[in-house]
Amino acid sequence: MGDAAGLVDPFTGEGIRFAIKSGRLAAQAILDGHPESYTTRVNQSIGKNLRMGNLMRKMFYGLQGTWFELALRNPAVSRALVDMFADQIGYGRVLLTIATTFPRSMFTKKVALGEFMNGRFASGANSSILMKEIYRGKH
Repeated sequence: MGDAAGLVDPFTGEGIRFAIKSGRLAAQAILDGHPESYTTRVNQSIGKNLRMGNLMRKMFYGLQGTWFELALRNPAVSRALVDMFADQIGYGRVLLTIATTFPRSMFTKKVALGEFMNGRFASGANSSILMKEIYRGKH
């Protein structure tokens, strides 16, 4: 659907989310009696996310291993991506989540792996409990 309208998300490759949004914008433009406003509405509502998605694509696919460690193993970012796929937030919010949770994510990872303070805080079975406790209730 989204590919026919040229609205495929450049980062994820999916098109359903923006196709549905585009359909709603078209219907609203018609109901408002201004079908000529459809293009402007699409640019305002979807265009920014497409540009941000393209930026994310360039950043992520150029350094996949790094981004996997920085973002995708971060539970807050995983939740933000789910929210984005549900069209509740856009790429700007995902990038903000990456930036604001990065220090906590890296610290937690180091502690959970026993790499902090010579392994005195966590190791083995305790690491998953520690990770869950640190991220519990954080949205």
